[in-house]
Order: sequence, then structure tokens, then C-alpha cells
Amino acid sequence: MSKEIGRRLKTLAAERKLRQTELAARMGMDYGHLNQVLNGRRPVYAEELPRYAEILGVSLEAILGLEER
Repeated sequence: MSKEIGRRLKTLAAERKLRQTELAARMGMDYGHLNQVLNGRRPVYAEELPRYAEILGVSLEAILGLEER
């Protein structure tokens, strides 16, 4: 599931023209850590999801793939 969420986060950021370095800075994490999350090599923690949603301006459902975009 983390791989799919990471892929969705990557797509959502790209659609908003938000660079990965900027997303990492706004999340308060190292770029390398974020890159691993976005590429499914590191899990996405539930505690981080609301912050991703806030930064990307989407619902948690959109990140989890539970709603149509």
C-alpha cells in the first residue's frame, strides 16, 4: 500500500508543480527520505498523511486512492 500512496503523492505534487525538494522542506524531512517514500522504498506513516494533504491541498481520501480526482 505504501508504494501506491507514494506514487499518488508523487503525482499530486507534480500536478501542482511542487518540486520534491520543496515538498521535503515543507514536510520537514530530508529530500532523500521523501524520495524513498515517493518511490515506495520507505513507508508512509499515518501521522504524516494529514500534513501531506494540507500541503498538497487534497483530502486524505485522495491520497489513499478512495476518491475520484
